[in-house]
Amino acid sequence: MVALAQTGIEPPAPRVAILNLATNQTAGHRIARELRRALLADDMYRPLQPGPLATVLEKALPADPAADVAAELRRADELIAEAIEHITNLREEQARELLKRAEARLIRLKPTRGVLDRLAEINFQLGRIYMRRSDSRSATDAFRVTMRLQPDRPPPDPRRYDPDVIEAWRAASLAQARTAVVTVTAPFDGARVFIDGVQVGVTPYRAQLEPGAHYFWAEMDNKQPAGMRATAIFEEPREVNLQIRRLPDDAIAARVKRSLLAGPLTEQAIATAVQQLYELLLVKYVIVLADRDPTGIGAAVFDARGARVTEWVPVTERDAAALVRALPGRVDLSAPAVAGDAGPPAPPADAGPPERPWWRNPMSYAAVGGGALIVVVGVLILTASEDAPAPHPDLTCCIAGDGFQ
Repeated sequence: MVALAQTGIEPPAPRVAILNLATNQTAGHRIARELRRALLADDMYRPLQPGPLATVLEKALPADPAADVAAELRRADELIAEAIEHITNLREEQARELLKRAEARLIRLKPTRGVLDRLAEINFQLGRIYMRRSDSRSATDAFRVTMRLQPDRPPPDPRRYDPDVIEAWRAASLAQARTAVVTVTAPFDGARVFIDGVQVGVTPYRAQLEPGAHYFWAEMDNKQPAGMRATAIFEEPREVNLQIRRLPDDAIAARVKRSLLAGPLTEQAIATAVQQLYELLLVKYVIVLADRDPTGIGAAVFDARGARVTEWVPVTERDAAALVRALPGRVDLSAPAVAGDAGPPAPPADAGPPERPWWRNPMSYAAVGGGALIVVVGVLILTASEDAPAPHPDLTCCIAGDGFQ
């Protein structure tokens, strides 16, 4: 492949991701926000583009994955409550639209008890709407769905509901003599199949069901569950294909991050996680923020292979820009040293005698007052491709600062 430099085309600035693993996720996010700003202002690197993936990596993430499901359930509750208010005020069409929106949220989730209870309520309210339209057949079918999802649900109170609702509920409770054939399939054989919340087998699955509406789900480990509402019809065998898909990138990243936050946060665990995230990120480097007792939050740079290419250094919101300026790759060391070659510029006079040629070390230091000035002298050779990291066999450390071990 011809290098971009040989074609005269300026290669794109390599991307850098920021992974916030600080115990105080909010404090870590503040630092990540400043790092992102510094990367945007830098002419050599650019941050991971904004979006769900960057949000998961950089912002505070609830430690409990059930928090995401709970948020979906709360939103469904809000929609159902709003729909009931519309039904009370004789605005059935608006109510029906809200119930459908709540249903669409719920069938994307696993069929837990909380999901089934809310779907049961949605169908009960749909039954009320159908009775308002004098569509007793559709109302009875909706009430049957409610009963299947909530077998212990008591019948509607005659003091609260119209007599026609009570009659439709009674009709729904009668057993049906006929059955319908439905075959449940998915892109993957062996996916677990749930019908009306009950696990019945694996795909492909052939079911004999009561005619009428049913809820179908299929799920597999490390896949996004798929659900849908479909109608089984007597003497009309049908296939329900549930499109199980790969989890979204941000959901995969959230799983990886939650696993790290659950601890223990070892360097090997971080390295393994960075390797896993590389498939999603396709970046050159990952800046990792993590607790570094007793100095607070520290930062280190990892490459795409999960190798740490810098020392851990304390980092705050105030010095985020300095850390970005110390990222690897500022000096090209691609040309091998030969006899008589002067090599890179001379190191600072007080850098001290290195154990090996100083220019093979990634960083040198010059004292400035009581602190330390970080002077980058080169670490990696950045290629035009962001997908493959450049080799760095002699790399040991890159960043250091006062008071950090």
